[in-house]
Amino acid sequence: MAYAAVFSVLLSSVAGKPNGGTGLTLLVETASFMHPATPADQTRLDADGVPRARPSPQEAFEMHLSILRQVDALSPFARVDIFDHINANHPNRTELALFGMSGLRRANFKVIEHDFSAGEHTFNLTCRHRGHMAARLRQYDWFMYLEDDVRIYDETVRTHVALFDQ
Repeated sequence: MAYAAVFSVLLSSVAGKPNGGTGLTLLVETASFMHPATPADQTRLDADGVPRARPSPQEAFEMHLSILRQVDALSPFARVDIFDHINANHPNRTELALFGMSGLRRANFKVIEHDFSAGEHTFNLTCRHRGHMAARLRQYDWFMYLEDDVRIYDETVRTHVALFDQ
């Protein structure tokens, strides 16, 4: 499991925030590409070149929801907005929309679908958040990008915010 790097963009509003994160805002962009016909029994090589079985589509979807719940629970932020970038033929797009309405305790959540039917490579989904994020630089204090196999822990984020706040 990969670990996320939290990164910040220094804005004038960050310097005026009270120590401890009170009032801080976080924009989270996620990417989750799932092909409707991906067989679960395919294998892939991990970082060490060891063949690993791919998770089933349902397991991958559950992992994605788990990551969204982790982001929802990040304590240093008064407001968290999550934009989940998915492919237009994502097999769980309806479930994602429903999850956004009831599966998160406090984060605002929106699904953004991207159509790759014109032949563009689906790996480009991992770059689609950039323009969306850039258009919102003045609206948030902290920014995070996660893919569907990345975990981020509250203690890591609290430590990073505290160190940045010094």
